[in-house]
This record gives sequence, C-alpha cells and structure tokens, in this order.
Amino acid sequence: KKGQKKRRDEAGPPAQGYPDHFLDMGYPRIRKVFPDEPEFDMAAWDVICDVRSPAEYDEDHVPGSISTPVLDDAQRARVGTIYKQESPFLAKKVGASLVAQNLSKILDAHFQDRDKE
Repeated sequence: KKGQKKRRDEAGPPAQGYPDHFLDMGYPRIRKVFPDEPEFDMAAWDVICDVRSPAEYDEDHVPGSISTPVLDDAQRARVGTIYKQESPFLAKKVGASLVAQNLSKILDAHFQDRDKE
C-alpha cells in the first residue's frame, strides 16, 4: 500500500546487483562468510576480519583472520546482562551504539592506510 514501509525481506535486491550476503558499500564490498562453507576460498579475500570479542577469538577464530572485535569482552558481558536481565530491545540499542563507536577504532587501526585496490 502507498506510504507503507516495506518489510526487510521485501526491500528488493541489493544495489549494483550484489547478492543478499554482500553489504553494498561501493568498493570494497563486504561479505559475511563462513569458513566451513564449501565454496569459501581464503585466497579470494584481501582481508578476513573476525569480529568476535577477544575472548571468543582466543577460543576459536578463522585461521588467517585479523581480530577486529566489534565489542570487547566487558562490553559483550554488559550487553548480554542487559539482554537477560532487562530487555532484548535495550541490549540491542546499547550494543549498536558500542559497535558504532568501536567501528571507528577498527577502521583507524586496520584500514586507513589501505589503498582502494
């Protein structure tokens, strides 16, 4: 109906014809991948970022990846506690804010000196 928002799954295809599992950020493309997928080829990627917290990364991580945690261990514990004890919605808001702050640090630390290609 006119004026009605589309559901996320009705939003249409990603821009520039990228498949759904790509985040369209122009160039470079960012894709969520899983190393246990048969078609996963480490050599096809310039950088593999493992975004799990440091403790999670220490326990298990994608071989050859760099650790780029979107939440540190204390932040992850805080968000998890809020989720269980207060509200999943509040935890998602707090988590999103922390992730946004941390992404700036990740970009500065790992990607500012990289060329386009």
